[in-house]
Parts: sequence; structure tokens; C-alpha cells
Amino acid sequence: MVRGLLGKLAGRSLSAAGKWQQQQLRRLNIHEYQGAELMSKHGINVPKGVAVGSVDEVRKVLQEVFPNQSEVVVKSQILAGGRGLGTFKSGLQGGVHIVKADQVEDIAGKMLGQILVTKQTGPQGKVVSKVYLCEKLSLVNEMYFAITLDRKSAGPLIIACKKGGTSIEDLAESHPELIVKVPIDVSIDINLNENVKRFLVDGIIDYITQEIENKR
Repeated sequence: MVRGLLGKLAGRSLSAAGKWQQQQLRRLNIHEYQGAELMSKHGINVPKGVAVGSVDEVRKVLQEVFPNQSEVVVKSQILAGGRGLGTFKSGLQGGVHIVKADQVEDIAGKMLGQILVTKQTGPQGKVVSKVYLCEKLSLVNEMYFAITLDRKSAGPLIIACKKGGTSIEDLAESHPELIVKVPIDVSIDINLNENVKRFLVDGIIDYITQEIENKR
């Protein structure tokens, strides 16, 4: 969903060409909460969450959706990555906070309508018009998985890492061997693509582990 992150990880080439290559227009830019809604609609488990645009809405959601939740995750919604490590021009540190239920209104109020600056926004930052309130879950394992369009291969590219999540961009620079890339040949049936088939059959962890071993 985030252009800067996916572009850097894919290692795109400005001089690349392919038989499907042409001037691209990006018409799909969606927020995290919209992506979660799409995934949930198609059977992918996502944390329970609601996007709100005012403190009044925050109060209502806390009462109706999270009445028994002791802690809630408050996530600023802008079209840029690095929100958790970002800084608001108001001085508030971090665009993602895990807070006690009775502190949600206060922290959401400090985010809404404010400008958040991250690595990907540039110094001008972006205005936070919505925050995403999510249930807090305990992490057992955190991975990174994305599918992006790669100019070099002129087709879709799966990018995965078993140490994914926060600061994946920095990890890609310090330990590029941990990032696995699986090109998808659009000229053949995806079910016949051996790379994709092995990725799906072996599972993300086993596949990535084997790919890392092969690089050594």
C-alpha cells in the first residue's frame, strides 16, 4: 500500500522495459483501515477495528465496540509508512499508540487534525483526518508480506520477510539477505508457476528460510 517502501524493496530499475511495460497510472491508494476492510471481506483475519474522524466518534466506538477492552491501539491514518516512528508538528511523538481505554479520547484528539511527519511524507508531513481504533493483540510472530508491481520484471513481485513489521525498510538495507523476492510470470497460469506454488505449499516461513540458506 505504501509506494516508497515497496519501491525500495523491489529494487526497481528506471531503465527497465518489458512487453507489458507502459506508462502506469496509480489509481488505488487506500488507508490501513480500508485495506483491513478489504481483507476481512475476503476471509482474511484482521484485528477488530473502526476508523473515526472525531472525538465524539471515538467516545461512541469505545462504548459500542470496545466496552470491555482495557487497552486500545490508536493508529493515525495517512497515506505514508513509518507512522509509528513519526512525529507530529505539535510535538507529539509517534503516530501509533497503545493506551489505556480511558486515555483513548485524549490521544486521538491530539492526532486528529494534526500534521504527522514520517520518513515518507517529507518535511511537510500529512494531515491526520482519521484514526483507526483497534483491539490490542499479543504478537506471537511478526512477518512482512506484500505484492507489488516490479518494473524490472514488468510483472507482479512477492516480497516477504520472516522478521517483518516495524522498520522493514531499515532491515532491507542492513540485512538484504533476509528479504525474499518471488517474481510472478503473468504469461502462465499462477497455479503452474513453480515459484509461487512452492511459496504457497511450503508456507511463508519455510520458503523464506530455504531461500536465505540458498543465498549463503
